[in-house]
Amino acid sequence: MRNTILAAIIIGLILVIAFCFFYSRSLSKPILELKKVFERAANGDLNIRANEKIYNELGLAAKSFNKMLEKIKDLTYRDMVTELYNYNGFFLELPYKMKKLADKKIVTSIVIISIDDFKRINSIHGFDFGDGVLCDFARQLKNFLRGEEIVARFLGDEFILFLYEDDILTIEERIKKLWNLCSGEVKVNDNQFVMRVSIGASVSTDNSIAIEEIIHQATIAKLIVKKMGGNHYRFYDFELEELIKEEQKIENDLYHAIENNEFKLVYQPIRELATGRNIGIEALLRWTNPLYSKVSPLVLIQIAEQNGLIIEIGRWVLKEACRQNKQWQKEGYSPIIVSVNVSAIQFEQTNFVEMVKEILEETELEPKYLELEITERIAMDRVEEKLLKMKELKSMGVRISIDDFGTGYSSLAYFTRFPIDTLKIDRSFINNMLNDENAKTIVTTIINMAKSIKIKTIAEGVETWEQLEYLKKKSCDQIQGYLISKPVDPHIIVEMFEEEILTN
Repeated sequence: MRNTILAAIIIGLILVIAFCFFYSRSLSKPILELKKVFERAANGDLNIRANEKIYNELGLAAKSFNKMLEKIKDLTYRDMVTELYNYNGFFLELPYKMKKLADKKIVTSIVIISIDDFKRINSIHGFDFGDGVLCDFARQLKNFLRGEEIVARFLGDEFILFLYEDDILTIEERIKKLWNLCSGEVKVNDNQFVMRVSIGASVSTDNSIAIEEIIHQATIAKLIVKKMGGNHYRFYDFELEELIKEEQKIENDLYHAIENNEFKLVYQPIRELATGRNIGIEALLRWTNPLYSKVSPLVLIQIAEQNGLIIEIGRWVLKEACRQNKQWQKEGYSPIIVSVNVSAIQFEQTNFVEMVKEILEETELEPKYLELEITERIAMDRVEEKLLKMKELKSMGVRISIDDFGTGYSSLAYFTRFPIDTLKIDRSFINNMLNDENAKTIVTTIINMAKSIKIKTIAEGVETWEQLEYLKKKSCDQIQGYLISKPVDPHIIVEMFEEEILTN
């Protein structure tokens, strides 16, 4: 009996040990497997999945983990607003798409689309409306795709697409269709507006080129479109990259131009038609660096605006123009008005009015001898804000001129509210007015409208006696152009003063 009991105990212990061993194995194995899944997910493998078929709490934990991982994957690779791939998702998916197309003789393209002035949409209608615009835009792009093509939200208001076709001509035609599809009138939540987009594309027949390089090329093409005013499309070529590199070099040298005393001002006279006297001059910036003698001043200003240097350059121009005008007065010449162009970025600075006041005090120039030229486009953007600044400047005694008038789409009614002294009729109308009835009508209308609200008119770009006679006939107040003088150095202006003294 004792042996039997002992045997039973031993057998029982063996059974218990075996049970515990197999039971612990059944628990530990899925735990260890789940641990491995956690580790792979932690190392960046978001495609791993835990085993949900275990019929206990571990199975429920695995199910919850998979849901969490799916959410993390969406946050990592999906854009939450448009539900498209984001930049990470695009790079993750693109190799698989290209691998499927590897055996086919096709032409591929990376296309980057940027919505022009999207910040304006957000500021006017709010961010919820802006998100709605992005969602509608994303749906359009998804419907445009076929086969293994993909689209993703690139950055903010930009989208990136991978497209392919059988030949270069076909894919170029398709990208043109894409631009037409994305541009034009759009209606979102009963709000209608015109959508403008800039598209840069890189087309490739060589699958060995790194995708990062192709995206870089498409980005360069898009930047060029933006620089040219947007609302168009362009394909990358080598000349574009050289152009960007040249602009970067100009930007770097422009940064040191003020400290190296490389800027100077030239002055173009403004003549009063009634008296034939030069009553004003426009100050124009020139860069004396010999490397950039052939670069247009407009290009230099554009580059300065893009990198923020225009604020410092603009201050230098304003101060130098006021200093020079005061210097002529100290030398005994009759006081004249100096006109200075103001860029959009410069005028939008919160301290702009204070800066003008400081410069006038520093140079001791009376405000009535300074005229600030603001383009029509600047004046018509955020009208109430610009109107307030103009009134502050006007209360100081500074004169206000609207430059390039007639080239924008502003309502003439606005200009009855602006405290402006002169309208400068754009040179494009003056050049064409003797041959183009529409241009002639625009010039006549601007002159008559200005007279009715007691504003002076200046015709820019007058180059022929015929133009001068027509403007006299229509009672234009002042003219400016090569017929009188090209922009000249200060000592030539002094010679003109002396000549006028002798004539009188």
